[in-house]
Amino acid sequence: MDWDIAENMRVDIVGYTKPGFSGTRHQVSIFPSGRQGDLPDELGSLFIAGPHGIRVILKTSVVGDWTAAPWRCIQLLDGHTHPARDGRPAVGVPDLDLLDPITARRSDPDFEQSYPIVERLEDGRGWTFGRPGGIKDRVVQVRVERIP
Repeated sequence: MDWDIAENMRVDIVGYTKPGFSGTRHQVSIFPSGRQGDLPDELGSLFIAGPHGIRVILKTSVVGDWTAAPWRCIQLLDGHTHPARDGRPAVGVPDLDLLDPITARRSDPDFEQSYPIVERLEDGRGWTFGRPGGIKDRVVQVRVERIP
């Protein structure tokens, strides 16, 4: 997994190999001094904890215009997070290809829907958006940055 991390970030990301926060658990701790840990190539679900104003972009391509391939942006926004065990703002994504409430432990197959579709990162609104098309098991780069 390739990482693109902006300066002075402090975020914890927990990735699971299966949807619904199941399968093998992998934790990544990002500090201003560097990153510890890595996510699996077969990424199915994600949990992010950090300060408000941070976003994590999951890319399935880094060649040319990466926004032409499937991608997903997950943002930690005030009012769209829940407290993690340690009290920090957090958001959970039980299935990388579906839109679920931030507190969901797994996707409900009766109410599956896609996250909001946008053409460009700048056009995104809300806590999550992107270009659907199959993110699970295809993430090649993770970008962590502040929301401009």
